This record gives sequence, structure tokens and C-alpha cells, in this order.
Amino acid sequence: MTKKGTPPRSSSLRIEEMGRPLVIGLAFGSVLLATFLCLVGIFRPSAIQDPIARFLLCLLVAFLFSVFVSVLFPNVNYKLNLGKFGIPIVLVGPAALWIALFLLLLYKLPSESVGGIDFAPAYGSERLQYNATWVLDWKPATPIYYKLQSDNINESTGGTLEGFYVRFDEKHDTYEAEIGVGPARQYITARYRVIFRRNASTYELERIPGQ
Repeated sequence: MTKKGTPPRSSSLRIEEMGRPLVIGLAFGSVLLATFLCLVGIFRPSAIQDPIARFLLCLLVAFLFSVFVSVLFPNVNYKLNLGKFGIPIVLVGPAALWIALFLLLLYKLPSESVGGIDFAPAYGSERLQYNATWVLDWKPATPIYYKLQSDNINESTGGTLEGFYVRFDEKHDTYEAEIGVGPARQYITARYRVIFRRNASTYELERIPGQ
């Protein structure tokens, strides 16, 4: 809090107190790191398709940019009224800039339109054999997919089905496959419903009754 009659701290005073190299390094280091994280979001969108990863990325990028702006312009009075968002709080100073940038990034950051995901079986779920597993149908559409086989291959069973690679397009967040198990596609002894969700890393396996 500024005492009465004391002029506000200027950027030149901040540089004198902290030292010019430290201030310059803090400002440009933060903006370079923020730019790097933005490039990760642009060129590696699969790394932030999880909602928590997107939240943390926006939070960190907003913090780094707010540090950069606050160091260069320390006397600007930032103010954010969170009452518009249903929170009865008014933020001032660098915190207001940080939260405002965070909300803007989180709102504007587009979700990944196309991306492939490796799905593994859930812990404790039934394990299927690779050579005895047949994909019979897809809903609501057929994506690009591959069956993933374990490295431990047994000649009699053909190895264990370790999972699927499924490529999502911009129109679908969930795919449902019908999997048949049997010695051949024409001789199915059991059927399973398998659900793949964009924000998951394991698939949901459910046996279809009566099959």
C-alpha cells in the first residue's frame, strides 16, 4: 500500500531495486517460456487433449504473460470484476491480469479437431486374444483404427490384444465398436461392446448378453 504523499513506484525504481539484468531476464524469460508452451499447444495438440492438461496450460501461459506485462508496466492499474462470473470478488493488480488472461485463453483455446489415441484395456478387465478378435461394426461411424498386439507373441494364441489405436475426427468424441471373438470371422462364439472416448486412455469392455 502506498503511503500518503509517496509517489507510485515506477519501472525505473523497480529496475534499480532488482537490477536491470534480473528484470530483463525475468520479463523476456517468461514471455519466451509462454511462447514455447503456446507452440506445444499448436503443434502437439494431442499433449493437451485432457481437460486438466488444457486447464494447467492456460493457467501457466496466462501467469507467464502477466509476469512479462507487469514487469514492463508496473504502474498500470489492472482491475477485474469477477461478479460478472458469479463470484463476488474484485481483483486488482497483476492478479487481475493473470485471471483475465487465463479466462481468455481457456475460452479461446480450440479443442483438438483430429487426433489419434492409444487405448489400453482397463485394469482388471478381461483380456482378449489378438488372432481371435474381430471388429464387426462401428457406431456412429467407422474411424481409422488399428488393433495393438502385445510383444509377447504365442504361436498358439497369436498374442494378447493389448488395445486399439483410434483416430477421432472433429465430429465425434465417442465411438462404439462391436467385437466378435472366435476362431474366424464367420464363427463367432462371443460378442463384446467396446466404447472409446476422446478424453480417456482405456476402453470400456462389456459382453453382449445372449452371445
